[in-house]
Amino acid sequence: MQEYDIFILKEDLNPVLPKNSKGVIMLCYPNNEYEVEFVKDDTTNIEYQGRSTFTISGDLMEKV
Repeated sequence: MQEYDIFILKEDLNPVLPKNSKGVIMLCYPNNEYEVEFVKDDTTNIEYQGRSTFTISGDLMEKV
């Protein structure tokens, strides 16, 4: 996977980002980790605990 790829979550990330949420990769890190963000239908970022980007494992993502 690479920057700007769109993906869906394979499992719940937190209470506001359930399985099948769509996201986009912003940065790629070593060891299969990615900085990602999620956007609502109205194009605003989804936030959780004051954060709008999340570092997650590639194992949680399925490319669309």
